[in-house]
Amino acid sequence: MNDKEYEIREELHKQICDDMHDLYVRKNRDYGSSVTDTYKKFGITSFLVRIADKFNRVTNLVGKDENLVKDEKIEDTLMDLANYAILALIELKMDKPNIGPEKYSNVVNDLQIPNAVKGSFIKK
Repeated sequence: MNDKEYEIREELHKQICDDMHDLYVRKNRDYGSSVTDTYKKFGITSFLVRIADKFNRVTNLVGKDENLVKDEKIEDTLMDLANYAILALIELKMDKPNIGPEKYSNVVNDLQIPNAVKGSFIKK
Protein backbone atom coordinates (compact mmCIF):
# COMPACT_ATOMS: atom_id res chain seq x y z
CA MET A 1 0.00 0.00 0.00
CA ASN A 2 1.38 3.42 -0.85
CA ASP A 3 1.27 6.59 1.26
CA LYS A 4 -1.78 7.96 -0.57
CA GLU A 5 -3.74 4.78 0.14
CA TYR A 6 -2.82 5.03 3.85
CA GLU A 7 -4.01 8.64 3.89
CA ILE A 8 -7.29 7.72 2.21
CA ARG A 9 -7.90 4.89 4.69
CA GLU A 10 -7.03 7.13 7.64
CA GLU A 11 -9.48 9.79 6.41
CA LEU A 12 -12.19 7.17 5.86
CA HIS A 13 -11.62 5.86 9.39
CA LYS A 14 -12.07 9.37 10.79
CA GLN A 15 -15.21 9.97 8.72
CA ILE A 16 -16.72 6.64 9.76
CA CYS A 17 -15.94 7.32 13.44
CA ASP A 18 -17.52 10.78 13.13
CA ASP A 19 -20.60 9.24 11.47
CA MET A 20 -20.81 6.60 14.22
CA HIS A 21 -20.64 9.31 16.88
CA ASP A 22 -23.42 11.30 15.19
CA LEU A 23 -25.54 8.14 14.95
CA TYR A 24 -24.86 7.39 18.63
CA VAL A 25 -25.96 10.89 19.67
CA ARG A 26 -29.17 10.72 17.61
CA LYS A 27 -30.12 7.23 18.79
CA ASN A 28 -29.20 7.98 22.40
CA ARG A 29 -31.56 10.94 22.39
CA ASP A 30 -34.33 8.85 20.82
CA TYR A 31 -33.89 5.74 22.99
CA GLY A 32 -32.75 7.36 26.22
CA SER A 33 -30.85 5.21 28.66
CA SER A 34 -32.17 1.85 27.46
CA VAL A 35 -28.70 0.46 26.71
CA THR A 36 -27.35 1.51 30.12
CA ASP A 37 -30.46 0.25 31.89
CA THR A 38 -30.16 -3.14 30.19
CA TYR A 39 -26.45 -3.29 31.01
CA LYS A 40 -27.20 -2.57 34.68
CA LYS A 41 -29.72 -5.44 34.74
CA PHE A 42 -27.79 -8.07 32.77
CA GLY A 43 -24.15 -6.91 32.64
CA ILE A 44 -21.85 -7.41 29.68
CA THR A 45 -24.09 -10.24 28.44
CA SER A 46 -26.57 -7.57 27.31
CA PHE A 47 -23.99 -6.35 24.79
CA LEU A 48 -22.98 -9.83 23.74
CA VAL A 49 -26.58 -10.54 22.78
CA ARG A 50 -26.91 -7.28 20.82
CA ILE A 51 -23.57 -7.81 19.10
CA ALA A 52 -24.48 -11.43 18.28
CA ASP A 53 -27.78 -10.25 16.76
CA LYS A 54 -25.95 -7.75 14.55
CA PHE A 55 -23.31 -10.32 13.59
CA ASN A 56 -26.06 -12.74 12.59
CA ARG A 57 -27.70 -10.00 10.55
CA VAL A 58 -24.43 -9.27 8.70
CA THR A 59 -24.02 -12.99 8.05
CA ASN A 60 -27.51 -13.11 6.55
CA LEU A 61 -26.93 -10.00 4.42
CA VAL A 62 -23.66 -11.24 2.93
CA GLY A 63 -24.05 -12.81 -0.47
CA LYS A 64 -27.70 -11.93 -0.96
CA ASP A 65 -28.52 -10.16 -4.19
CA GLU A 66 -31.71 -8.76 -2.76
CA ASN A 67 -32.84 -8.04 0.79
CA LEU A 68 -36.46 -8.29 1.85
CA VAL A 69 -35.94 -5.21 4.01
CA LYS A 70 -35.15 -2.79 1.19
CA ASP A 71 -33.67 0.07 3.20
CA GLU A 72 -31.25 -2.05 5.24
CA LYS A 73 -27.65 -2.07 4.09
CA ILE A 74 -24.74 -4.11 5.38
CA GLU A 75 -22.96 -0.82 6.13
CA ASP A 76 -25.73 0.19 8.57
CA THR A 77 -25.53 -3.12 10.39
CA LEU A 78 -21.72 -2.92 10.61
CA MET A 79 -22.03 0.62 12.00
CA ASP A 80 -24.46 -0.64 14.66
CA LEU A 81 -22.10 -3.52 15.46
CA ALA A 82 -19.18 -1.14 15.98
CA ASN A 83 -21.27 1.25 18.07
CA TYR A 84 -22.42 -1.57 20.35
CA ALA A 85 -18.79 -2.50 20.96
CA ILE A 86 -18.02 1.12 21.84
CA LEU A 87 -21.08 1.35 24.10
CA ALA A 88 -19.90 -1.78 25.92
CA LEU A 89 -16.49 -0.15 26.43
CA ILE A 90 -18.20 2.98 27.79
CA GLU A 91 -20.20 0.96 30.32
CA LEU A 92 -17.11 -0.99 31.38
CA LYS A 93 -15.20 2.29 31.74
CA MET A 94 -18.01 3.78 33.83
CA ASP A 95 -17.97 0.68 36.08
CA LYS A 96 -14.18 0.47 36.40
CA PRO A 97 -12.87 3.93 35.64
CA ASN A 98 -9.24 3.11 36.44
CA ILE A 99 -8.91 0.79 33.45
CA GLY A 100 -8.23 1.93 29.92
CA PRO A 101 -6.10 4.54 28.21
CA GLU A 102 -4.99 7.58 30.16
CA LYS A 103 -6.38 9.85 27.47
CA TYR A 104 -9.88 9.24 28.85
CA SER A 105 -8.83 11.23 31.92
CA ASN A 106 -8.68 14.42 29.86
CA VAL A 107 -12.28 13.99 28.74
CA VAL A 108 -13.44 13.41 32.31
CA ASN A 109 -11.51 16.41 33.60
CA ASP A 110 -13.37 18.63 31.11
CA LEU A 111 -16.78 17.46 32.37
CA GLN A 112 -18.67 19.07 35.21
CA ILE A 113 -18.17 16.17 37.60
CA PRO A 114 -17.44 16.46 41.34
CA ASN A 115 -13.72 16.14 42.12
CA ALA A 116 -14.25 12.99 44.20
CA VAL A 117 -15.69 11.22 41.16
CA LYS A 118 -13.17 12.73 38.73
CA GLY A 119 -10.26 11.31 40.70
CA SER A 120 -11.50 7.77 40.17
CA PHE A 121 -11.15 8.18 36.38
CA ILE A 122 -7.52 9.23 36.48
CA LYS A 123 -4.90 6.51 36.37
CA LYS A 124 -2.45 6.78 39.25
